[in-house]
Amino acid sequence: GAKGKDVLYVGDHIFGDVLKSKKLRGWRTFLIVPELDHELHVWTDKRQLFDKLASLDAQLADLYLDLDSSAKLKPDISKIRSSMQDAIYEMDISYGLLGSLFRSGSRQTFFCSQLTRYADIYAASVLNLLYYPFSYIFRAPPMLMPHESTVDHEADELSGITEASSRREVRKGFLNRRTSSLLPNAFPEAPGTTRNTHELDDFDDEDDLSGSPNSCFFGLCRRKNTGHSRSPKIK
Repeated sequence: GAKGKDVLYVGDHIFGDVLKSKKLRGWRTFLIVPELDHELHVWTDKRQLFDKLASLDAQLADLYLDLDSSAKLKPDISKIRSSMQDAIYEMDISYGLLGSLFRSGSRQTFFCSQLTRYADIYAASVLNLLYYPFSYIFRAPPMLMPHESTVDHEADELSGITEASSRREVRKGFLNRRTSSLLPNAFPEAPGTTRNTHELDDFDDEDDLSGSPNSCFFGLCRRKNTGHSRSPKIK
């Protein structure tokens, strides 16, 4: 008699399978993406391109570091922008004629955003589930919003800072850390202290979260490449 969130629906079509079953039935969804194998190979072989983009973005941030609304000079960013365009082009052609299914340059595609929104977990094959117990709980790593990832939350460091100096530190931190937005699925360091509010239907009293052995990277569990964008519970 399983129903609702206790049902895991497996399909390979983002709209016909995943979106409808999520909206109409409230089922947990598992999207099969066969192209994921090729995406992972490119990600591994061309990782230096993402590092190059991060370096160029840091150089771009340095040009604007000491400028504000009163600045009269306009930095020359033409060379940096040209280098960034070359790196993005090389990145795109590495995925083949049609490009990446998940990325357009350093940004996510519409398909990727739909996958993140509607698919609870995703992988290249349904056989990946064989490596997990039926009671396993998949949870994605927490993602901070841009304004959260640019502020240090350590109370001892902020206690003696005035409001004006705090604004300067926030601005400086934003320029120094903005490069993390270019790395695929790169997550900023979590605050030292946080308050997490979980959905009530995600856990029962008997659930033991301490038994989850897998860390996540690039939306994929390191154990047999099972990606998860939300947190379904399989029974």
